[in-house]
Amino acid sequence: MQPRSHTKLSDHVRTQARLRARLGVPVCLLMLLVLWHWGPSSPNIGPAQIVPVFALHLVYNLGLLHATRSASRCDPRHVATFTAVMDPVLLSAGLMLMNQIGQIFACFYLFTILGFGFRIGIVAMHVCQLASIVAFSVMAVLNPSWHPHPVAIISILLFLAIVPLYAKALITRLHSARQHAESESLAKTRLLATVSHELRTPLTGIVSCAQLMQEESDDPQVCKRADTMLTLSAELLAQINDLLDSAKYGADTLRLAHQPFSMADVAAHLRCTLGPIALAKAISLHITVDERIPALFIGDMPMLCRALMNIGGNAVKFTDEGEVKIKFTLLGYRPGACNIMCSCEDTGIGIDTAMHQKIFEPFFQASGGANRKHGGTGLGMSIARDIVSRMGGEIHVSSMPGRGSVFEFAIWLDTANTAETSAPRSGPAGIVRNKCILLADDNATNLMLTCALLERDGHHVITASSGQEAVRLLARTKIDLAFLDFNMGDIDGAAALQIYRFGKLTPAPAYILTADNTSATTRRLIDCGAAGVLHKPISLEALRHAVSQQFPADAAGASTSQASQTGWLDNTVIANLKELDSNDDFVARVVNTALADIRSLSNDLSAALKKQDLPSVLDKAHAIKGIAVSVGAVRLAALAARLSQMEQPGIERDRLALIAEIAEVTRQSMQALRGVVQSAAN
Repeated sequence: MQPRSHTKLSDHVRTQARLRARLGVPVCLLMLLVLWHWGPSSPNIGPAQIVPVFALHLVYNLGLLHATRSASRCDPRHVATFTAVMDPVLLSAGLMLMNQIGQIFACFYLFTILGFGFRIGIVAMHVCQLASIVAFSVMAVLNPSWHPHPVAIISILLFLAIVPLYAKALITRLHSARQHAESESLAKTRLLATVSHELRTPLTGIVSCAQLMQEESDDPQVCKRADTMLTLSAELLAQINDLLDSAKYGADTLRLAHQPFSMADVAAHLRCTLGPIALAKAISLHITVDERIPALFIGDMPMLCRALMNIGGNAVKFTDEGEVKIKFTLLGYRPGACNIMCSCEDTGIGIDTAMHQKIFEPFFQASGGANRKHGGTGLGMSIARDIVSRMGGEIHVSSMPGRGSVFEFAIWLDTANTAETSAPRSGPAGIVRNKCILLADDNATNLMLTCALLERDGHHVITASSGQEAVRLLARTKIDLAFLDFNMGDIDGAAALQIYRFGKLTPAPAYILTADNTSATTRRLIDCGAAGVLHKPISLEALRHAVSQQFPADAAGASTSQASQTGWLDNTVIANLKELDSNDDFVARVVNTALADIRSLSNDLSAALKKQDLPSVLDKAHAIKGIAVSVGAVRLAALAARLSQMEQPGIERDRLALIAEIAEVTRQSMQALRGVVQSAAN
């Protein structure tokens, strides 16, 4: 990876090449006009001498413009030095053809010298200054038309010698002030990254505690409070991620990954994440993928999902009725790559034309009431724009107040080859149990809660509160798996893992827990021998997935036909019911009882909607949600959750549609539950 200073120099050299091309060609044409009107400096000078000089000018300008378009083709320091010499030399060659009227072009010497000083630096300025003095002196000596004007020659030489020396002090102070401002900005960015990083550790404890409450309690009120805690934690984590990502962009530390992924996976991720939010708001969410799009691409799926999540999340957030459409369309092919158009259209509140560019500014918040209602950091669209820009695209917005919005961008994605296409893809795994796991974390609260999550799945957990203790336990204890916190005070998790691997012939796999989710840190931790990296806050799902990855045979045995989920039932809940009592009659009794209650309560709920009886609607919906959650009827639970938050105007407006929806969702959910009863009977 190139250093930041190298990248900035490349940008300056590229900018100067563009300026040289835009300014150099008109100057050459002006010189030709002067030669045509006033004639050359000598009768011996004709087209044979004039054409090569100006042809060289043209080739030089266009050649540099082409060469500097790719920073990998040439070292910007060499380009800067070369152009600092060639610019005044070529200018002098042009003046060599002219008579004394060429004095009007002498100002371009100073323009070039100061340009190098301001853009490239003091050293480049002095190189250009010395080259200008030498080239002009040679021109003045060899061009006889300048000989009668010694005062003009001396004046120009003094001008070239003194003015840059005076400007040097100003340029030095300007560069110093700019570096100071950039240093302060970088320090603030790093502070922001550090604060965002540190917030993840206590958030791990909050999430773990809420999940334990949710797993261990049968009280609907406790489960509801745990759901609220998890929802608020997810919102807080999203805002922390926005701050952390903004800091990474500002520090220029984020790099795109290159891994196989499919657009269908992207669509599924968006549907899974945005679907429940849209369902709760009673708006339609449509996500479609062009059938012509290839099966697999090579790129950074998490970053693409992040950009689309920010765009789609805003669309859902600011749409109170109607629909949100997200589309992936194939625009074109080229060898090894496809041009994909990603668009998001909504029927929301819309955006004033004057705000179309401001919404992409970091921390921008509109002054309207909608933003105050929905909150947020104001970083989502800024991050989406940066991600799309790094992928080679540009976000375009079309919107008017009250008429919805359309966001779209096109990016080129490399298609995966045959070997990558045939690579195995991970799917849902069962819950692995009864493993001996070492858990090391110097945060006592997180250690206790994470340990409880692992013990919940029947694992025997050995805990260590420091890196040294973890090393001792690893050396003398036979374990199946280890989870080591990276940021322990004495010995970090990576160092502890390296010591353990060095002293064992057959070490157990180990995961590193960290709040730093930068790609550079992740790669470094993987390189130290870790089986994987889990980013805080650590969820029960992430722990289970990590364990199942290391014991796939056990995971396959524990899986309860999760691949055959219909979308109406969560088979994990059914599996947990079976674990409570191995007798098949137990599951049948529970589900049959739930079926009877659901049938009765759904009829009561429909009747309450017909009467527009809000208290009864809220009460019946809450009761249905509790029953549906207990037997894994996820679609019915989501509908009931939405109804339990309805207000009187919504019921009056949508009661007929809601009654029809309740009937259909209840029918499908009950049919799926009857299938569970029949399976238990067989």
